[in-house]
Amino acid sequence: MSQETKRESPKGRISIRDTARIAKEMNIRIEIEQDGRIYRFEPLKARKKPNIVEDNSNPFGI
Repeated sequence: MSQETKRESPKGRISIRDTARIAKEMNIRIEIEQDGRIYRFEPLKARKKPNIVEDNSNPFGI
């Protein structure tokens, strides 16, 4: 009774981090269908930092 183990080749694997990084850097949406599932990667939108207004006043006198 020998058990056969199925090895997956690294060629067919998806690196989630690499795909997400590519989607962000290229500002594109990536969809991958594998084994009946759809994986979607959308570029993250960077938040804009609010502008800080300096009035050059020194309330503490330092």
